[in-house]
Amino acid sequence: MDFIYNWFTPEDIDLFSLSYGFTIGAIIFLFFSLITTVIYYLMIGRSTDSYKKIEHWLLFGLLNSLLIFLFTLSIIGFKLKENTAFEDIHIEIWIFSFINAIGYGLVTFFILSMVLNNFSIHNKYTPFNLFK
Repeated sequence: MDFIYNWFTPEDIDLFSLSYGFTIGAIIFLFFSLITTVIYYLMIGRSTDSYKKIEHWLLFGLLNSLLIFLFTLSIIGFKLKENTAFEDIHIEIWIFSFINAIGYGLVTFFILSMVLNNFSIHNKYTPFNLFK
């Protein structure tokens, strides 16, 4: 699992040595991407068409990334590494959280948006509908 994160990591930084941290990071971005996409398309998309603009979709994508960043930083930084303050968290975990949120969180949100878009009642108005 760590080879995925090494694509975006500078060579002089050793992305932390915890092998199970990568698995937890992948679970976090998959879980939150699925939850925010389900909320956007299945809950809000079925009830109203007021969130059909690209701005709303981007807002949910950024909310997804923010949640992934915060939870990755908290779980891996505080729980797995047993740090007690933000100052104690190493730069590798900050970079890992950022890559997890921006790199993989947004990509997964985009892919799940293409899949779950067809389950929305107002799907012809929502962004990234492949079957318009």
